[in-house]
Amino acid sequence: AGVIVRELGRTGQRMRLVIVSDKGRETIEEGVREQLLGRKHRLDVVVRHGDPATVAAVRKAAARRARAVVILPDSDVGHCHDRAALRSLLALERVLGERGERPHIIVEVASQSGREMVNLCEGAGRNVVVVEAHGVNAHIVAQSVRQRGAFGVARAILSLDALSIYHYPPALFTGLPFDDAHASIRSGVLVGLLRGGAPLLSPATEVLGPDAPG
Repeated sequence: AGVIVRELGRTGQRMRLVIVSDKGRETIEEGVREQLLGRKHRLDVVVRHGDPATVAAVRKAAARRARAVVILPDSDVGHCHDRAALRSLLALERVLGERGERPHIIVEVASQSGREMVNLCEGAGRNVVVVEAHGVNAHIVAQSVRQRGAFGVARAILSLDALSIYHYPPALFTGLPFDDAHASIRSGVLVGLLRGGAPLLSPATEVLGPDAPG
């Protein structure tokens, strides 16, 4: 959750972020302050204490008025994590009912079985994206809150069904800034460099050289 709060703050967009948790309000607020410390942001963060798997807590968060809902169970144990995700989604579905215009819903699961459980939930096919939001995925989830379909686009790009990532020598791009090399390619997408065998994704100012194939 911390990564998502930080990423949403970095966008600079004005939005109200309501966090529902059964942890102490002071603990959550302190965690939010740490994530946003020293960052300019336009977030209005509201913390509601309650069990997000209950209808009462979901209603208290005004979920019916939300543009997007992210369900992030607070558990490191896989089956407990997935069970909490499903319970929270069911509570949200009961609150939303048959509302015509539904919010964009993102549910984090810890395993494939958790994904299957959530997909069995009635209504889960409507505007619900199920992700295993660890590491890099958490950054993409944050962007999905802002823009519907962002996670689907990223998933399609990274799918190896028809697309793959290849390693090429810099050749004609030697000496060019990464941005210029990226803009000059028409038949593919330049995603990064290899520097000493380590991948460097979308570097800000890196210049391609003969010792750093891209």
